[in-house]
Amino acid sequence: MISSQKAKQAAVKTNNGSLRTLVTFYESGISQGIDERDNKQKELFSTWAEVYNPSAKDVEIMKVKSVQNAMTIRIRDPLTGYVPDTKHFVELKDLRYKGKYWQVADIRPDLSDRRWLVILLNGSNL
Repeated sequence: MISSQKAKQAAVKTNNGSLRTLVTFYESGISQGIDERDNKQKELFSTWAEVYNPSAKDVEIMKVKSVQNAMTIRIRDPLTGYVPDTKHFVELKDLRYKGKYWQVADIRPDLSDRRWLVILLNGSNL
């Protein structure tokens, strides 16, 4: 194995074993009925993710957007199966975050490994 391949292989952090938290992406809409002010959550996509505190780079992005409470998730890139949008919400299926929805604040592909998406979540307004 070439030394550059070894370095790249050592740099890969996320694998199947680190995808431990189930996350579900939702789209918010208005329910049809007598009182059309009720919010209705439509489930768009569900997958396993690595959830971690934002890095320094993520914190800088969030400062520009005046975000108080942030979380970073890393998911496998679903390609055309689902395209995340900043209008979507995420629910972390973890007891510590039960019933809390996070708004997608920023989406970026992992430039070092095309298989992953890094998504910044905003929890301050929810």
